[in-house]
Amino acid sequence: MSLKEDIGELVEAIPVCLSLGLTLRECMEKDFLEVGRRDYECLDGFSSYIRDEVRLDELTGKLNIIGAVNDFHSKQALINSLSKSFNIINDNGNLFLLEAHKGEEPYYMLYDNDFPVFFTTARKTEGPRSKGNISNTLFRHIEWEANLGRMWVSQAHMEEIRMDIVEQYQNILIPQFSAKRNKNVNIEAKRRPDYDRTIQYSADDGLKTYKEMKRQYGVLPTTMKFEKPGKFKFKVSTDGVFTINRGGLDESVRLIKETIDRLRHIKGAIDTSEYRMKKNKYSSDSAIPRSKPWAINLKNGLDGRDVRNFKRAIEDEYWGFTVSEFNSSLKGRPHMSATLVDSSRFGRIAVKSKDGILRVYPREDTGIDEALRVYEYVTDQIDNTATATAVN
Repeated sequence: MSLKEDIGELVEAIPVCLSLGLTLRECMEKDFLEVGRRDYECLDGFSSYIRDEVRLDELTGKLNIIGAVNDFHSKQALINSLSKSFNIINDNGNLFLLEAHKGEEPYYMLYDNDFPVFFTTARKTEGPRSKGNISNTLFRHIEWEANLGRMWVSQAHMEEIRMDIVEQYQNILIPQFSAKRNKNVNIEAKRRPDYDRTIQYSADDGLKTYKEMKRQYGVLPTTMKFEKPGKFKFKVSTDGVFTINRGGLDESVRLIKETIDRLRHIKGAIDTSEYRMKKNKYSSDSAIPRSKPWAINLKNGLDGRDVRNFKRAIEDEYWGFTVSEFNSSLKGRPHMSATLVDSSRFGRIAVKSKDGILRVYPREDTGIDEALRVYEYVTDQIDNTATATAVN
């Protein structure tokens, strides 16, 4: 970039900085990837810039890449929502520089109609270098915003990622992992399957240990750190956070794109559902609610264990639901219906099984994250081959 362009950027930034109560120097420090006024249309373009122009080892923290799911109908609507929790420092068109109202670490958001991606050096939780951590800023905003969801990476998908990385790279290390098992899950365990389990492990033999734990205790991963000595080290978690330790940018971007491809089909099915109020032809002063569902196809349908354990399992803190209504029958072909309430935003969503299909009914206050969590629950706890589909 020429000196004239650099000066032009500085002049352009002054009014924005002043309006946010920041000095020009403070504004420039927020731009920790030194993007300036550059703009990028896609994840490949921005990641190429980071790979070629940014010294990741010189950043004040590890680079976290966080996927999200967008259900707003316009870019401006998403920006209006984010402005409730963030200051907009730079708007380059598709690439935005944001500062959390509470905390210090800035974010970049690369806009996409369905799957925006955020970049930050904030930690996931509080730490000595992080006051405005991811959990207290971005994730908290997503929790109360019905039109935003996390880019959930199910435990079943995490296991697919592990197998993919192990197949691609010889002598890969997994020096750290966490894994869990809900005793109600339909995954074989040789030892004491009727226990909830959470495992955290750190050692260079993590890959071998994980395989043993999976085989013996039926656990699946929730976080995994992958290391190819001398080439890369990065970590993936089920809440859609990809952490670059050393290298690993290209691998993380590839996995994010694969996750987006997987979620695009699921979101497409969810988008066919709707909730609306239909005019009551018998009364001009009232309307009748109508909910058109989407569905989750189960390869083998529901069995008695799935139905018996549903209420307890989905009310686990990890899924963030309480069950307000539940009806079930184990006679003949087991079936159930339930109304779920989001523990943070109190949005509701209903499910009802029929003939090997779980239909998911939106309510007036259903958010995209609730719908995604229902699907991820089914693939993690009931059938990892389940598929999302529209209902004709």
